[in-house]
Amino acid sequence: MSTSTEARRVTVNCPACQTVNVDADVNTLCSNCGAPVGTAVFQHSVDEIRKVTERMKELSAPSFNTFNGFGTTLLDYRDLGDGKWEATRWVVAAMLPLVPLGTYVIRPKRQENSYGRMESYFDVTGRAPLAPARVLRVYALMLLGLAPVVLGFLNSSWIDRTIKSAFGPKLGGIVAVLTMLAAIAWGAYFIFFRIKNDSKAYRQKSA
Repeated sequence: MSTSTEARRVTVNCPACQTVNVDADVNTLCSNCGAPVGTAVFQHSVDEIRKVTERMKELSAPSFNTFNGFGTTLLDYRDLGDGKWEATRWVVAAMLPLVPLGTYVIRPKRQENSYGRMESYFDVTGRAPLAPARVLRVYALMLLGLAPVVLGFLNSSWIDRTIKSAFGPKLGGIVAVLTMLAAIAWGAYFIFFRIKNDSKAYRQKSA
């Protein structure tokens, strides 16, 4: 009884003349110059294995995923130099940091928009001690960002009366709305930019 294994065929460029060779395997000769394209087929297979390996590493890494702002994610990025960053993994609810879980040393790779949300890809290169000062900094920034929103909500009637008394009913209503929007923008800035602050890490990688 005999068995045979069909060689995998791929599309590659000839190493000698760069002609595209379709349905090539390790024994194929270039359709243009006759040079062997086996090395290109082998390199193609190596590249495919590398992509699969990197994807498996991403899938096997600790979860850093959120759904509608709930889950775990990396916050408070700190540049360590040499392309490495330190960031703390937090449990978040509505993107508000609740509990720190640990600090990781990562090497950012890329960010992609996926189904309306930003996906971050990175390699975890090590762990670092959870620094109390960094944790307190995140809580302080959250309180600073939310304070105007919370105080405005709790004192909305008094603020509305004060603004309308100062500017008149019509103009005061407009000023009150603008004040509310400014408080929300202030909170969003602290939550999504000052605390998360990952854009610089991935922007440097893209550059």
